Amino acid sequence: GMGRLGFSYEELLRELINFKDSEWMSIVGVMSHLPASEEDPDSASTARMNGQYHTTGEIRRFSELVGEIRTLLGGKKPIFHLANSGATLFHSNSHFDLVRVGLALYGADPRGEDGSDLGLQPAMSLVSHIVQIRAIPTGTTIGYNREFVAPKPMFVAAAPVGYSDGFAWNLRSNAKVLVQGRLCSVIGRISMNLISIDISSCDGVKWGDPVVLLGKQADARISVEEIAKGAKTIPYEVLTSIGRLAPCGHTR
Repeated sequence: GMGRLGFSYEELLRELINFKDSEWMSIVGVMSHLPASEEDPDSASTARMNGQYHTTGEIRRFSELVGEIRTLLGGKKPIFHLANSGATLFHSNSHFDLVRVGLALYGADPRGEDGSDLGLQPAMSLVSHIVQIRAIPTGTTIGYNREFVAPKPMFVAAAPVGYSDGFAWNLRSNAKVLVQGRLCSVIGRISMNLISIDISSCDGVKWGDPVVLLGKQADARISVEEIAKGAKTIPYEVLTSIGRLAPCGHTR
């Protein structure tokens, strides 16, 4: 397990003896969580092999626990579950009664890679739109602390999205978006609900055009893994940070 909550292996068996005949309590399920399940068993790196050995041991121990609990409870049949996204993808012997797919449900690879070798397809996008276009001269500063200074005349677009919507503030100069299927740089600091975009390389951009912060446009794509790398964080944080203020929709 993770060493955070719940019972140890020995404690659980002891407590189940106390609980199993209680008229006030019904044992519905038994679960644990794997701390390094994304370690690919086919990887040759030492670090990943260490994680793989640990995960294999955890699965084996949980399997032994399942047998002991079933014997202890007799006819009662709790649901046993252990596998998160990594275990679902890489450790079929961890599936037990059900699996808990989280990150992979959105097409993201728990290894932090692009997931193409696993057949994963990104299923989440974050899209804004252009609300203003300006031509600025050389030397114009953009954003808080005047962090960006235009090195030449530029065309700059504004989009009403920012760190309050989950577009990571610490992306800084690594922030990119898609406009007309082109990769464009975000210039200046990311504000709470506004970004500035260098659209000098685009033609015919107009008010209302979509701006893709996460996802695909034409033949170009910005992945959650790329954003996480630029923000020095993990894909989990990127996806769970997308704000509740952003209107959500579902497509097939």
